[in-house]
Amino acid sequence: MAPEIYWERLHDSKDPAGLRRKLVQFHFEHGCKVSLTARTFRCDRKTVRYWVQRFNQNQVAGLQDQRGKHQSCPHKTSEEMESLRAQPWW
Repeated sequence: MAPEIYWERLHDSKDPAGLRRKLVQFHFEHGCKVSLTARTFRCDRKTVRYWVQRFNQNQVAGLQDQRGKHQSCPHKTSEEMESLRAQPWW
């Protein structure tokens, strides 16, 4: 396997979970060697351990992004206040 630059590939990827799946698969296929996987994918060993742990806990679903827009924001301005703010005050 040609060396992968993990962060560059992840940033450009339309399927980040697929890249993580490759990383985890490589890890298991090569005797669970964290250092070898990290060198091959050119990332930190901590990154390899993190994704392998997530995979072990949740299988393929654990490789999906969990960051992003929150469902609710307790300090968000209400719709009513936003509409009042949009009106001119004069």
